[in-house]
Amino acid sequence: MKLDAIFSWKRMCDYKSLENEFFWNFAKLAVSSASQFHNTVLYTDKEGEKDFKKRGIMFNKVVILSEIENISGNVYCMPKIHAMMKHKHPYVHLDFDTWTNFEHKSEEMFGWGYPEVNLDYERDHLSIEYMYTEYFKKFKDNLEKYFDPAFTFQFDYGTVPNFGVFICNNPSLATSIYKKILWKLTDEDLDNSDKGHYAMLVEQFLFFKFVESYEIPYTFTYKISPFSFETNNRVVIANTPTDVNYQTGIHSKINKLKFVHFNEYKKFPTFSNTIIKLLLKKQNPI
Repeated sequence: MKLDAIFSWKRMCDYKSLENEFFWNFAKLAVSSASQFHNTVLYTDKEGEKDFKKRGIMFNKVVILSEIENISGNVYCMPKIHAMMKHKHPYVHLDFDTWTNFEHKSEEMFGWGYPEVNLDYERDHLSIEYMYTEYFKKFKDNLEKYFDPAFTFQFDYGTVPNFGVFICNNPSLATSIYKKILWKLTDEDLDNSDKGHYAMLVEQFLFFKFVESYEIPYTFTYKISPFSFETNNRVVIANTPTDVNYQTGIHSKINKLKFVHFNEYKKFPTFSNTIIKLLLKKQNPI
């Protein structure tokens, strides 16, 4: 049985920022590519439903969640967590900067597109510094405050998944883990918190540490991201540095990949405004 491809959205910035960052280009590409392989579902609020409809981005189903309506903070993972806790059938949750080129699936309970931190594979000083700064140092006090040392002491900081692509074959298990995390962090009132950096802790790090603690089987589609930016004019595709051709695009370079997560695209506006439009034309030829 094919997984549902679910998306989640609540606008947490102004419309001008979304336009300047070419967000809607990526959203169109993400949904249109996923729809070729999956039934698409959007979890959002009333404003979000209007925003996507206005821009011609259509889903097989749109679900208005009161939990998302009531969010007033900027912990950007909370709409996603509420969506995943609400969906009852096996799914893949996709971020709006993810291009799908095959059917997402995993033989295990959970699967991710790639690890954001994988020190078993990349143990250079930049990878170690990123793990230490973004996960260990940033959240050390929070972990000590809210979680039993017997639990946190066993943490392996060598692997942290990226949630651009998250495959869930057991929604009730994922929901129970997130409920436990949110209960532990009740005092932070995450739906109304202005601590946006908590998203990485709650969505990615803690969820995965519970998965490891419970010895739940999981998979990664790739050992490292199959795509990354160097500059507006140069990217890395399947570990190969590649010059960007602004006339023909990069479709011929990425068409063998299972997906591309255009992580950190906001830093590369020229690429976002040109290459993504070319990909959209390739995806939806006129």
